[in-house]
Amino acid sequence: MGKINTYAINLARRTDRKASLISEFKGRNEFQLTVVPAIAHKVGAIGLWQTICQIIQKVCNDDIDNILICEDDHVFTEAYTSNRLIRAINQSRKYDADILLGGVSWFDQVLQVDKNLFWVDRFTGTQFMLIYRKFYEKILEADLGKGGQTGRFLPSRTGFL
Repeated sequence: MGKINTYAINLARRTDRKASLISEFKGRNEFQLTVVPAIAHKVGAIGLWQTICQIIQKVCNDDIDNILICEDDHVFTEAYTSNRLIRAINQSRKYDADILLGGVSWFDQVLQVDKNLFWVDRFTGTQFMLIYRKFYEKILEADLGKGGQTGRFLPSRTGFL
């Protein structure tokens, strides 16, 4: 497995977060980090979603099996290891996941499929998400609905650590 194409979303005015983000990823050679300017919107979740869609649109024609997206406040915990992440990526691929999540805020309808891997029906918030190519179009076609809630509009086989 080569480097993980990683896109970190950053509001231009949050230079402090950008500096922190770059520091977090420094020396983590498993990632190929690209900082992406966030699309500003009066509803933050909508701006975030628009930025995610913009990233996916840019990589759709590339021969990239998956991409990792996080926000500029991402922090690696003591529990993180590159081996654990790579193992989770391989396990989620084995189970034909659409997206691999890390650190979700809320989830519903969970089914454990491996020691550290679960399928979830719906979720909100995540520290990171590794999106597989087969799920790009579903994301681009998703309806935000009222209030910018996306999780319930994306039927998927989802894994999270």
